[in-house]
Amino acid sequence: MLVTDRSELVRKAFAAGVLTAAKDGSILVNDKGERRFRRLVNRMGITEEVKKVLADGGKLSAHSVDGQQIHPYTPPYFDIALYNATQIIKDRWAAEGGHLSVVGLPIGDSIDVKRVGDGFRADFRSGFIRYINGVPETVPTDWCRVWWTGLECGVRQESEDEVYGTVFCHAPGRAALPNVVIVPGGNNTFNMGPPGTRVVSSAVLLYEGPLVNVTIGATLIENDSGDVEEISQEVAQKIIQGGAALLGGLVGAPADAIANQTWYQEGIGLAVGLVLDGIFGIGDDPYTPQSIFVPWQEIAEFRPPQSYQRPGNPQIITYSKFVDLTGTDDGGDFGHYRFYYMFEHMNPPG
Repeated sequence: MLVTDRSELVRKAFAAGVLTAAKDGSILVNDKGERRFRRLVNRMGITEEVKKVLADGGKLSAHSVDGQQIHPYTPPYFDIALYNATQIIKDRWAAEGGHLSVVGLPIGDSIDVKRVGDGFRADFRSGFIRYINGVPETVPTDWCRVWWTGLECGVRQESEDEVYGTVFCHAPGRAALPNVVIVPGGNNTFNMGPPGTRVVSSAVLLYEGPLVNVTIGATLIENDSGDVEEISQEVAQKIIQGGAALLGGLVGAPADAIANQTWYQEGIGLAVGLVLDGIFGIGDDPYTPQSIFVPWQEIAEFRPPQSYQRPGNPQIITYSKFVDLTGTDDGGDFGHYRFYYMFEHMNPPG
């Protein structure tokens, strides 16, 4: 389709790389740009006018293209300095790792550069990148940590439960693989139930970095006769493999966005559930695995954590969120356990 509107032509020419903005504020014609737009630019006679007229918002003279008259047109204001600053800030973010950079992901769907004072600035979830006096600078601000802080036995299945499991945190916008920790580890179990032993306090770090959407969760298994270490490793691997498979190769903001999708949450549960189904034949009784989504905006509030002490237990658990797991063993005995997690503010490295 022939483009006869100069404004549309200029926009398309920039998008195609025919016109580019130089650091000195001028607009240049790229001889290696897309041929069809370069030809139109040349035939409309604005090759030399670009530097002289477009940057100043002046009026272009009329020219005829294939016999079609193009009326004089005054192009809209184009902020060359903002355009340059945007490219420089984007390049800076990409060079520092993009979604893996110290400032993390953009606040919105894309990097939004604005004039601030005498310079330019783009805000990210954990800081900003500014461009002042020809110099870009990255300024990180808030990072966070996600901890697993404790386990409480609400209802035990036996007079004394011997339980083990995993706690995990998946931050798709930062890492493709969930971080999974086996608890208590090895062939060990938590012995829960008797007075004074209904609470376990812990300090297991699950995530550290810029603000991202996270999914936190847990699995729990009542040990009867199965191999604790072997089953724990199998469950952990299923969570890791399932989390990576759900992303389908996505990274950065697209991966971060899926963490709130129902199919993603169900997929994590399904991946764990498949291996837990097989445990019934091994001799151990699994609880139903659970996970919850926590958006980065909620973490960014950095609300003071809550404290909890179960009557008759000396341990005090500090937490921001909890996940409840329930299960019924082969004998019909019901159990309920609660996993506690805490979000903590931290200063970025450096």
